[in-house]
Amino acid sequence: MPRDFYVRARLSMVGGDQRSVRLFAQQLRELAQLRLRKILMLLAVNPSIADSRDFLDKLTIEEEELVKSITPLIKEFLNTVVGLQ
Repeated sequence: MPRDFYVRARLSMVGGDQRSVRLFAQQLRELAQLRLRKILMLLAVNPSIADSRDFLDKLTIEEEELVKSITPLIKEFLNTVVGLQ
């Protein structure tokens, strides 16, 4: 997905009629939720994937920032629960 996908998607809603903007926003939210679920599953299984440039290059700017902010929390949680990193 292009790094600026969400920015361009939001910009494409400008000037649209209310019905089409609402429908597009709903579809964009569903896509974001699906991608979020996939990202969280990958991080839960292997938090060190966040250190992979190959993985990060497949994310949008917003998703990469999210990954960078939550990965330390996931690692800390797993370390606390399991006692290993």
